[in-house]
Amino acid sequence: MKKGFIVILLLFAALSVCCENAQAGKFPPGARRVLSAASAMLKEDKSADAEAVLKAYLMETKEDVPVEVYLFLGTACHRSGSPEEALVAFQSGYDLYPQNEKLCRNLAVLLHAEGRVLDAAPLLVKAFRLSNPAEPQLLYQAGAAYYSAGEYAASAEVMAELLSGKDSREQWIQLGVYAFIRSGQLERAQQALYARLETDPQDALCWEMLAKVYMDRNLYLKAAAALECSCRLKEEQNRNVAGDDYERLAAIYNYCGANLRSAQALEKAYGPQPEPDKAKRIAALYMTAGRYEQAIAVLQEAVSKQPDLAVEQARILYASRRFDKAGKLLSEFIDAYPSNSEARLFSAFCAWEKRDWSAAMNEFSYLLSDKDYSSQAESGISALKDLNTLSSGSIQ
Repeated sequence: MKKGFIVILLLFAALSVCCENAQAGKFPPGARRVLSAASAMLKEDKSADAEAVLKAYLMETKEDVPVEVYLFLGTACHRSGSPEEALVAFQSGYDLYPQNEKLCRNLAVLLHAEGRVLDAAPLLVKAFRLSNPAEPQLLYQAGAAYYSAGEYAASAEVMAELLSGKDSREQWIQLGVYAFIRSGQLERAQQALYARLETDPQDALCWEMLAKVYMDRNLYLKAAAALECSCRLKEEQNRNVAGDDYERLAAIYNYCGANLRSAQALEKAYGPQPEPDKAKRIAALYMTAGRYEQAIAVLQEAVSKQPDLAVEQARILYASRRFDKAGKLLSEFIDAYPSNSEARLFSAFCAWEKRDWSAAMNEFSYLLSDKDYSSQAESGISALKDLNTLSSGSIQ
C-alpha cells in the first residue's frame, strides 16, 4: 500500500475565545494584560513581539498561569518561524494542563511535524477523547500516525474504534482495512468491508479491497468475483479501469483453471489490438478453454506485426483437427519463409494426419540439418519407414 495516509492538522490559537475571557475578567490581572497585548500583536502579524511579551510574563509572574498563555506563546513561536520553541511552549503547558484538548492537539501536531509520530499518535487519541463535540477525524489521524510508523496492530485498534461509530468514510475504511491486513487480522478486515458494502454496494474500492482480503485468505474464486465487481462498477461509473486490475483478475482465473474467463479478462486488460506477445498469451488461454475460433481471431490482427504467429494459428487449427486448413496456412507461410523449421515440423505433422506420407517425408528430411529439430525429424522418418515396410505403399 502506498504511504497515502497523511496527517493534516492545524494549530489552534483560539484568539477570539481568549479575548472574550480577557474582557470578562476571567484571567489574573497580569495574564489579562499580556493576553490582550499578545492578541493585538498576533492580529497585526507581529508574532516575534507577541512571543517576547509572553516569555517575559512567564519569567516574571507569580500568578497561576492560565492555559491560554501557553496556547498563545506556542502559536506566536510557530508563526515567527520557531517550531522548536513552539513545541517547548505547548509541552510546558500540557505538563501543567494535561486535560486541555487544545494543548494536547497542538502538541501532537508539532510532534508529528518533527517526525515523532509515535509520540504524536497517543496524544491524538487523547485529544479525540477530550474533544467536545467529539472529532473522530483525530482518531483517523492517530491511526494514520501509527500506520506510518509501522505499528500496524496499534493502528488497527484505533481504526476499529473509529469504524465502530456511525460515520464510515471511504478514507477511514481504506486505512482501517489495510491496518487489519498488515496486522494479520483478515477476518476483521473482511467484516469491516462487509459492513461498508451493506450501506454502499456500489463502492468499487471496497470490492477491490475485499478481493485482496480474499486472496490473502486463499479464497481465490471469491477474490475473482469481488475484483470483477470492482471492475464492472468502475466501468458503469465511467471511471478508468487500470489494465493491472484486469491482469490480476486474469491471473486469479487462470490459477483457478477458469481459462475462458482468464482470456476474456486479458482481452480487456490489453485492449482491441494487443501486441503480438500479448495476443499469443490470450490465444493460448482460449485454446486451452477449447475456444479455437476465438484463439485464431485474437492472433489475426497480430500476424501483420509478427508473421510467424501464423504458425501459432496453424498449431491451433492442428489441435482442433482441421488439418487441411492448418496445412494450407503453413504451406503459404513456408513459401514466404522457407527456413522456418517450426512451420515445417507442423507441416509434416499435418501431412501425416492426412496420410500424405511423401509430403511428411519431405518436410522431415529438410529438418535433418537443423540441430534443434533433427531428433524429431529422425523419429518421424524412422516411423514413416516402418509404415512403408508394413504397407504396400511407397514412401520416397
